[in-house]
Formats: sequence, C-alpha cells, structure tokens
Amino acid sequence: MAALPREPAVGLGWAAIAGLPVYKYEKLELGGGEGDQCAVCLAEIRPKEVVKQLPACTHLFYSMKGASMCGCGLTGRVRHRSYSEQKKPPYRNLPSPASNMEVAVRSVWAENFKAESRLLHQIAPRAQHVALNVQYPGCVFGHGNGRSHCDLTAEERYEVIRANVALLRPLQVGIAVCTNDGRRFAWEFNLRGFDVASPKHARDPRSVAYLAGHGVDFSRLPRDGIDGFSLRWLLRDSGLIRARPSWATFTGAYHVAYFVTMMYGEKLPESVDDFMKMARELIGRQLYDVKRLAREHDRSCVGALSNVVGKLAAVPPGEGISKSKPAGTGSMMALLAFEMLEKKLGADMEKYRHELCGLQVV
Repeated sequence: MAALPREPAVGLGWAAIAGLPVYKYEKLELGGGEGDQCAVCLAEIRPKEVVKQLPACTHLFYSMKGASMCGCGLTGRVRHRSYSEQKKPPYRNLPSPASNMEVAVRSVWAENFKAESRLLHQIAPRAQHVALNVQYPGCVFGHGNGRSHCDLTAEERYEVIRANVALLRPLQVGIAVCTNDGRRFAWEFNLRGFDVASPKHARDPRSVAYLAGHGVDFSRLPRDGIDGFSLRWLLRDSGLIRARPSWATFTGAYHVAYFVTMMYGEKLPESVDDFMKMARELIGRQLYDVKRLAREHDRSCVGALSNVVGKLAAVPPGEGISKSKPAGTGSMMALLAFEMLEKKLGADMEKYRHELCGLQVV
C-alpha cells in the first residue's frame, strides 16, 4: 500500500535521472481513470510522447525535465525544514467576509484554478477545521443478496462502496476551511472526467437529474473542469494535509472513499481495515462524521444535512442555505455543524473518531 507522499524536498541527481529508461507513453484504459501527467510541470502526457518513470513512486515525467520536484520519498542529500518549522506567510489580499453562504462558496474551474490555488496556499497552513463533501453521479451497485443496507456488516458495505467508487467518477469536491483565527472559506472544485453525453461513463440517472437541478453544470465539466491530478497536487502542496486539522464530513463513507482514491491516485484496498488505515495516514486521527456526532448529541437530530444544521441552529441568523453549489455548500454546512457539535460535545466527541456513517455505522 502506497504511503502518503512526503513534502517535496528531495530528488534524484542528474546522473540517476539520465540513467532512467525512456518510454513512449501509452494510456492504459482501466475502467475510466484519467490520463497521466508530468510530475514536474503537471502537463497532460499524450500518447507517443517520450517520458521517463521514477522507480519508487512510478510517477512519469517528460524526459527533458528533472525529477527533483517529485516528493515521493526518494533519497536525497538536502534536508529541508519540516512543515512545523516553516514560517507561515502573511495574509495578502484576502477577500472580504461574505454576507451569505452562497457567496462564500468559491466555484473553481480550470479558468480560475490558479487564482484560487494562490488563495488556498495562504489559508491552508492556518487550517484548524476542514470539512469535505464529494459529489458523484449516484450508485449503480448494491449488495447482491437483497439484504437491507442496515443489515450488512461493515465489510459488506465496504464491498459496495469500493465497487461504486471504482466505476463512477467524482464530479465535484467541496472543501470548507476554518482557520485558527476564525476565518471561513469554502471552495467547490469542478472536476473534469465525467461526460454525461458518454454512454461509457456510469451513472444513476436519478442522481444526475437531481444534481443538475441543484447546480451541477454537466455540460461544462468535460470542457472546463479541473483534472484530478492538479487538484491532488494543490491539496498536498498547499499545506492543507500537513497542517493536520480536524476533518469533518456528513454521512462520510463515500466522501472519504472518493477523497482517498483521488489523493493516492489508486483504487481502494480490498479490506475496510486497510481503507481506514489509508484514511488515517492521509488526514490524521481527527476525522469525524457530523451525522454520527449529531445523533449522539440529540437523538432527534437526524435526517439530511440541512435538517441537522437547522436543528443545531448552526447557520448564522439572516443567512440562507444555498442549493446551487452542492459540494461547496455541503462542505460549508458540515463545517458549521461540526463546530457547533464540538462546543456541545467537548471531549466526549473523541470516542467517535473515524466512525463513518454508511460504513461502520448507519
């Protein structure tokens, strides 16, 4: 199982790079995965282009470029400062606090990805709480024996999750951040890779219709969406992972499963224990499911995320809950609910770490 890549700090020497074999790239069709990219310049590698491959991490790069930027644990001679030793840059030109949640969610496409990346680089090192929401085109697999989802074991639920995540491509990733000085930001990253016009891309038509009615622009995703590699690189390089904040999600089994797949760039492992180990290595021990916490706080605090947020009175007075940005608004609502539950539950919350609704609990 692959370990989380370390901070870009070391690399191969030029002699070692020159000695790596050269290949003509051919994309492997493995059930809907995205193409490879150069680990140095992040450009998409096209068929027949000449590349080299790093032996330890298997990342590809154009043969005329160096491998010193690939942070995958290669042995090197230079020691860089650890993340905790680094001085955090000052805030610069941050946007003013938004007056409502719809404005607060920043919709990100390829055209504004660089600008939003610069903002996230300022915010990420100060992240105290992060909430995650991933939108995907439904589920097509269920458990074959006809039993209810509630009657399945965690391993059986994981089999269903793993099969669906392997086949269905993510559409959006919502990331909401609260910094250590109380500022809140939320991004909705629109991903390239799913084409609603392609019969090869699996989906649940009812889920697609629901998401289209709630703001997902399916026609724009293949043209203007962000590739998963660039987002993966941003989340690692920005310091969001290394800051080790508390992470929250709502009914989080699928959200975390998609996030783990995206951040490691590989399929989910076969067992639920190995999956949870990957999740802990990726985002640390402070992972909470808001639905689980809310139920422990108040047995009547159930239902959809909007119901839980309303029951907790987590949204500031006078601010509505937008439905036009599903992943971004979902992450922002999960963040607000988590912060409220943290105050209410206190230290009792710790016992529910890494218990995901839809996996270990229902």
